[in-house]
Amino acid sequence: MTRRRFLSLARGAGVVAASATVLPSVAVTSASAQTSPATAKGGARTVQLRFLTVAGEPMQSIHSQLIERFSRANPNIQIRFEQAPFAELGRKITTEAAGGNPPDVIWADGPEIKHLAYNKVIVPLEPWLYSKAELEDFLPQSLEEGSFKSAVHAIGRRQSCEAVWYNVDLMDRAGIKPPSTLDKAWNFQRWREVWLQVSKPPEIWGVTSRQVLGAGTYESLAFVRSAGEKGSTTYQAISPDGKTVKGYLDTPEALDAIQFWQNLIVKDKVTPPALIPEAFETGRSVCHIYPEHLGPVLRSKYPNLR
Repeated sequence: MTRRRFLSLARGAGVVAASATVLPSVAVTSASAQTSPATAKGGARTVQLRFLTVAGEPMQSIHSQLIERFSRANPNIQIRFEQAPFAELGRKITTEAAGGNPPDVIWADGPEIKHLAYNKVIVPLEPWLYSKAELEDFLPQSLEEGSFKSAVHAIGRRQSCEAVWYNVDLMDRAGIKPPSTLDKAWNFQRWREVWLQVSKPPEIWGVTSRQVLGAGTYESLAFVRSAGEKGSTTYQAISPDGKTVKGYLDTPEALDAIQFWQNLIVKDKVTPPALIPEAFETGRSVCHIYPEHLGPVLRSKYPNLR
């Protein structure tokens, strides 16, 4: 079976299209599917495809349902379902690709797509999966993230954003009422004042994140970029060709923002210098910077947390 034929079938069954940011995307690799001498109903040869995805729920159930749906529509294609923990997924993809044995289809983190496309690990999805006209149905941000050299290689299943979560009870105790509408939203200078007011380290910290605040670009780069006007070099963060950050991450605005985040740890001491697992969930942190998908986790595991 050719990759063109597989993509056409996958689209019809809704597998690649439905399960494909800054977020995870489904992409097709440069691997060759294995054809078995065995035949399926109707005499067609059986093709086996490896699908590598992230381990754990809810994605395991979601992908299992999509694969079952695809298999019913295409009985001559067998999907070999493989999983890896998120922390190991990127390394597994690149290691297997370097060894000449990549999976046929992968679920990859959105920021990895350009890297994988540049190294020819994945192939473009167009025009086999979508026409140019159909791609207009997707958010421009998703198309940009999943494109390399103007060709779409993956489409994120959703877009995400960082949010400042706060413990209502701890805020009430401090007599602080955060805004509830965007037009009255606080900037980070105001949030810093709040964190200074509520912090009582090491028992209670003003703010935490899923990693040490400012230790990685996944969260902190968005805040550094927000120090610049849209379209400015600070906002862009990297040159259009992706080869340099000089003149982008070293602007006065960017350096001020970087210093701001460092001060939260070193000078203000409103956030811990080392990761405290589940600090926000267990009441050791008043605020938490995390994407919107923290909501379902809090509702299911910490129903009494407000």
